[in-house]
Amino acid sequence: DLKYQKLRKNNGNFQKRIGCYSGAMNILKAIGFEEQDAKDTVNNSFTTSTYHNNDMEVFYVLTRLDIGLLWLGKETVENLLE
Repeated sequence: DLKYQKLRKNNGNFQKRIGCYSGAMNILKAIGFEEQDAKDTVNNSFTTSTYHNNDMEVFYVLTRLDIGLLWLGKETVENLLE
């Protein structure tokens, strides 16, 4: 589902739950998420053009859909939480 392939970097819930942990950000990057501004996400079939304070929004976008890699990332996080 496309809604799970894009995360708004400045989203409050994202920052509280994920963005504040450097290790979590490293896992997201390892499984295929890349930082892109709204202009770049339009090129990847997302139609976001949101601006705040004249700055373009930044997203983490899943650019590599590798099911095995996603599963490995999920298992890694679950093992760390045990």
